[in-house]
Amino acid sequence: MLKDIVVSLTGGGPQDFAVNYAVSVAREFGAQLTGVAFVFDPVIPDAGLGGVSPSLIEMQRDENTKTAQDAINRFMAAAKSAGLSAETRSIDASLAGATGEFGRMARRFDISVVGQG
Repeated sequence: MLKDIVVSLTGGGPQDFAVNYAVSVAREFGAQLTGVAFVFDPVIPDAGLGGVSPSLIEMQRDENTKTAQDAINRFMAAAKSAGLSAETRSIDASLAGATGEFGRMARRFDISVVGQG
């Protein structure tokens, strides 16, 4: 029996299939649901392309934060409409490091995972 489910939240469009699936499985098994949103580090181009202004880096970080918060808001709305107990986590990570961080989280809590892919 499933007790805990973790799902990776994305900043994609309004239809998030992984969240919909996780919500339906959690509802079926009465499981606790956790959504994880990543605030990705700004991507800084190769130094050969010239300097990158700090304001551009900050603007990218702000956009990544907003994208993660939007994903959290959609997730919580989906969980609430299904009458589920849910929590969220927002984690700062690089694009490369997010997958490893998500995997470590899933193993640490010994939970079922619904990922993006």
